[in-house]
Amino acid sequence: MQSVRWDDRDGARWIQLRGELDNLGYQKVSARFFEAARGADIVIVDMSGVKFVSSNGVRLLLAAHQQLRPRGGRLYVTGLQPGVRKVFNTIRIFEAIPEYAGTVLDHEPEPEADADDAPALS
Repeated sequence: MQSVRWDDRDGARWIQLRGELDNLGYQKVSARFFEAARGADIVIVDMSGVKFVSSNGVRLLLAAHQQLRPRGGRLYVTGLQPGVRKVFNTIRIFEAIPEYAGTVLDHEPEPEADADDAPALS
């Protein structure tokens, strides 16, 4: 059974997915998933209840990521089952969507220093 639940805590929207994110699962959860993500700046997707993800499930996450980025938002995943982690590693999704590891600050890029601001080498 596929389900989507969400709540706001710790300054982020937490979305919990359950079931298989195959073609049928995607069709059942996509509208509710995007409803849950709407209006949030930081979205953390708990996938501990997802044992299988197909290209449609990946598409769901990438589409949410693409909707958040233009307004400075960020999508994270957490609770990955071994099979899902293997898929994510294979397709290198973590280059776009980082894994949540306790704080979203762990994944924020360091600001780039201007050449004028760089310390002088002696």
